[in-house]
Parts: sequence; C-alpha cells; structure tokens
Amino acid sequence: MKLSTEQLSEILLKNKILNKRKIDKLLDEATKENVSLYDLVIAQEIIDRDKLGQLVAQAFNVNYINLENVTIDPEKLQILPEIVAQKNMAIVFDQDQNGIHIALNNPTNTEFITNFSKRIDKQVILYFADKDSIKRALELYPNLGSNENLDALLKSVNSSINKAKDVPI
Repeated sequence: MKLSTEQLSEILLKNKILNKRKIDKLLDEATKENVSLYDLVIAQEIIDRDKLGQLVAQAFNVNYINLENVTIDPEKLQILPEIVAQKNMAIVFDQDQNGIHIALNNPTNTEFITNFSKRIDKQVILYFADKDSIKRALELYPNLGSNENLDALLKSVNSSINKAKDVPI
C-alpha cells in the first residue's frame, strides 16, 4: 500500500494546510490532469516539498530525508540491488553503528521492510522520501561499475578481433 489520497488529505487537514473544500477542488483537478494529489500540492506551491515530506514522515512515525541533499556512497547503494530498489522505490543511502538507513516512498510497505530487515540482519532506520527524490537517486545505479563493464567489453572486443585475425580468408 502506498500513501493514499485519503491519507494525504487527512495529513493536510490535520495540519491545517488545506480545508476540506480546497482538498475536494484539488482532487477534482488532480483527476482531470491525471496527477497525484501530492504532486499537485507541490506544483501549486501550496506547501514546500520538504515540509510536506516531513508531515508525511511524521504521520507514519518515520524520519524524512531529501536525497538531493545527500551524497550517497556507491558501496552503500549496492546493499539493495537496483531491481529491488526500483520496484520498491527505496534507496539505501547510509550505514553506521545505528544500522542501515533506507529511504522509501512508501513507508507502509511492511512486506518489503520485513524482508529487507531479515536479509541484512541489521537494524533498519526508515525514512520517507518523495518519489522525485528517490527517482533521482535511482539514477546513480547505472553509473555503478560502469568502468568495470566498459573494461570487460573492451577486452571481449579485443579478444574477438585477435581471434578474427587468425581466421584464414
């Protein structure tokens, strides 16, 4: 389950960001534009992205992080395989004596959190990050090991060229 429109509406109401009438109007607009309420609230600058992220995190009793402000060590990123990270919109961005720090777009994804915790057998510290922040961080994955991949490809090509030289014409 991801952050539902109802959950976000409740967060916005509870924190007096919007009233019910304004939320209903935004929901109609979001439906017409085929965007999420979350994205529409940010696009219309009703609330700052970081402030909204903090409110969502607080509602789910997790930390908040804007991954754009974090330098992610590639070694830490590799703790979670890219395909799993993409599927679950999750990024491991740090590891310290307290445990593994992981940002998720869906802090209610208990199945993923439970499986990940069991797999790494360390304390997991959860953070909420919005989908744009996580998508930008996911872009770091293709850069991992790109030099090694290029070197392997070049060796393979050179090997094939050398073998081709030995073939009689």
